[in-house]
Amino acid sequence: MAEVGTARVPYARPSRTASAATLSSTSSAMERQQCAAVAMAGRELEALEARLLTMVASQQVQQAAELREADKMAGLASRCAEQRADELERRQAALEQHLSEVAEVVQRLCREKEAQDESTAFFAAETRERLEQLWDAQAPAREVQASLEHAAGLEDRVRALEAAASAQTEALERRLKSLEEHWQQSSSSAKAPAPHPATANMAAGRGPQEAAFAAGDCGGERLAAGDAALLAVQELDSLVRSELKAIRKKCNSLRDELDEHTVISLKDFEQRLQEQDKMVRQVLGASQDSSARLEEHEFRLGVSRTKLEVHDQKISRLEAARWQRGNSGHFGDLDRATCGTPSSASPCVSPTAGAVS
Repeated sequence: MAEVGTARVPYARPSRTASAATLSSTSSAMERQQCAAVAMAGRELEALEARLLTMVASQQVQQAAELREADKMAGLASRCAEQRADELERRQAALEQHLSEVAEVVQRLCREKEAQDESTAFFAAETRERLEQLWDAQAPAREVQASLEHAAGLEDRVRALEAAASAQTEALERRLKSLEEHWQQSSSSAKAPAPHPATANMAAGRGPQEAAFAAGDCGGERLAAGDAALLAVQELDSLVRSELKAIRKKCNSLRDELDEHTVISLKDFEQRLQEQDKMVRQVLGASQDSSARLEEHEFRLGVSRTKLEVHDQKISRLEAARWQRGNSGHFGDLDRATCGTPSSASPCVSPTAGAVS
């Protein structure tokens, strides 16, 4: 552009008038050339300024579009984050409600377990009391056992007495039979006596009166012996009968005493033992039921503990995610603030452009 305004002209030394005209013409030509160069430079500057303004405007439009897109994406992200946060809060509220319900169930189960423990302790105390009562009830059983042993000894004595009485009775009966046979023989011999050889010889040697007298004396002795034997047999019979009556009376008294002291007490003891067995069965059944319920409650408590641990882990994860979301939102605000700085600096371009123009 400088070369256009300063074109070389061949130097010729004219005259003063010609030189003045030439100088004026050259100066005017140079002025015209300079004006044309300045005009061309101004037009080029205007074109350059227009191009710069167009570029700045396009950059501003692009930056504004990018800012709008960024604001749109930030709003969408914030809405999604808010929706997710609301959903997480709802889920957390539901989990807290579920945890409160689980805690109530656990408390109820703990109360039931305490009640079961109290009932188990009560059943155990009652069982101990009943076992003590059974142990105390064994004292009459021992007494009954002692009375049974005493009764067995009495029965043995009764059997021995009966055996001795039967032996004495058999001996007396044998003696009685022998005496009866002897008496029958003596009576038969008294009715028809057979002549003894010595007596016959003596009768043959003596007279008939002496023989008759000897026969009468012998028969009287035999009758007296038979009467004495009969009296002895009757006395023995009466003694045996009286002794047998005494033995029977004693046996009856022993049996009555045995029935009174052993059989009745045994019946009472059997009845009480049956009642105690029934009570023990009931206590055992109740203890088995309580143990089954305790095992069921322990299983439920284990399941509830597992659920609580799972919910605690979920809550910890949700809190960690919430904390990360809060930090990410803070960083997003910082990024948004840094992205907003060019938009504040963009209006400064127009003053520069105006200054250039």
